Amino acid sequence: MPVLNLQMLLNGRYHNSTSAVLNIQNRAFVYGDIISETLHACAGRLCFFDAHIKNLVQAMQIAQMNVPQKFLSETEEFKNEISKMLVKNKIFKGANVRISVFRSFSESFEPDNDNTEYSVSIQPLNQTGFEFNRQGLAVAIYDKHRKYPTPLCGFDTHENCFLKMAALKFPYKDKVNDVLLLNAEGNLVESVLNGNVFIVKNKTIYTPMLEDGCAKDIMRERVLEVARNAGYGVFGDKHLSLDHLKQADEIFFASTQNGVNWVGAFQTRRFYKTVSQDIATKINDLYLNFQE
Repeated sequence: MPVLNLQMLLNGRYHNSTSAVLNIQNRAFVYGDIISETLHACAGRLCFFDAHIKNLVQAMQIAQMNVPQKFLSETEEFKNEISKMLVKNKIFKGANVRISVFRSFSESFEPDNDNTEYSVSIQPLNQTGFEFNRQGLAVAIYDKHRKYPTPLCGFDTHENCFLKMAALKFPYKDKVNDVLLLNAEGNLVESVLNGNVFIVKNKTIYTPMLEDGCAKDIMRERVLEVARNAGYGVFGDKHLSLDHLKQADEIFFASTQNGVNWVGAFQTRRFYKTVSQDIATKINDLYLNFQE
């Protein structure tokens, strides 16, 4: 796939995404001192922008990063910057917008100032809204390394990236479409490629509690909200084990990047998609009709 020469934002200024605009000694590159948040743009609208910024600010505070006013009292100005960037890139359908924050350059591991910088990049999509997968995903469990819950494990950091990359390299990856992670207690956490995992049993929807280490994705909140409004039983405060997975009627994943995707197979089990498709349709409608 060719690299698109799109416009990106770095500290409020637009640059070509293929240009070298960061110093090789940037702390994000040298130390992994970076946190990211991905939001969905739908026909020029930045969906649930305030909720995503709140999520990012929470992660920054946990990491003891200085939070710029742009993420606090000047969010409307920041939002306008990103909206202009979508127009500059002629993106009028869908896109994933990635906001990254990192501490400013320092010659030593210990930062010598409290300044925080930010970048915004865009991944254009071919459609407006989300596409529900026609063929169910085949999934497997990755158990060589486990995820240990920490205050930052639910956010997009380099620490989580390394575990996911290891899971994608495991020997059976060529036979499945996605891989599920477990935590130190052996409880289900999330999928590597498609986000939070949801299990359906008797039209009741279960998803791992945040304390087990799953992604604190805004899409997780949207799915739970949509499911409750649709009359489904909803539990987001349970420990889920492999037994829950094997006994499920349906399994689906959800993330801001990919929307809702259903699981068709795990080991010898096969799953329906009735509830999964209903939730996917409602989520898609929510984003397509999003009003700021």
